[in-house]
Amino acid sequence: MALLLRLALSFAIIATTATTVQAAPGDPITPGATRVDATFSNLGMTWTVSGDTNLNSTMTMRFRVKGTSTWRDAADAVRAYPTIIVQGS
Repeated sequence: MALLLRLALSFAIIATTATTVQAAPGDPITPGATRVDATFSNLGMTWTVSGDTNLNSTMTMRFRVKGTSTWRDAADAVRAYPTIIVQGS
């Protein structure tokens, strides 16, 4: 379990520093808090941002195993829209 927590912390630090956000000119994004949720086999990351009123920003994450030099692409990010409510959700 300690290994998983160290991996989660390493992933959070790497993901935060290796993440790029792009938005249209004149619609800046302000990065907020990050949160990493660990299971036995996966890590999930939540990153709060403000700005991007036209909702066109994208995010790319890369990671590497601690002690290695090879960076790999993480799974595609899925954006949640907390102000958009879908009936039945």
